[in-house]
Amino acid sequence: MLKKNNQRKRRQFIGRNRFGGVAVEFAMVAPIFFLVLFGGVEFASIHVTQCAIENAAFEGVRHGIIPGATAAGCRQRAEAILDATRIQVYEVKVEPNFIDATTDEVSVTVTVPMTPENKFGLAAFLRGGDLVKTITLPREDQEIN
Repeated sequence: MLKKNNQRKRRQFIGRNRFGGVAVEFAMVAPIFFLVLFGGVEFASIHVTQCAIENAAFEGVRHGIIPGATAAGCRQRAEAILDATRIQVYEVKVEPNFIDATTDEVSVTVTVPMTPENKFGLAAFLRGGDLVKTITLPREDQEIN
């Protein structure tokens, strides 16, 4: 009878120590897990912003290659796309500044700084760079040889 009680106490004692082991294992794995999780969210945010920048530059330049287009119209088209995706700080540059019948090609460059205002979290503090996309297309009213 005494032997059975000792065995029971030993099992209870061993079971209690396992909780400490689980806590230590969690403390070792949790930082890596959260790093991967938040890193994935951060990279997804950067990718979505890159896609929005490319789309804005393309729509701006597409507007600029039709006859009668203006640089201001290109800029407005690109800014409308960026505003729809809630990018707050950006720069849209149209080359040339004046589009007429003699213009061979139109180029639109969209620059978005990696700042917290533009939905960037940790990447804004670690890198601090800009996301830039330039698209150039020939004008439609030009003869193609």
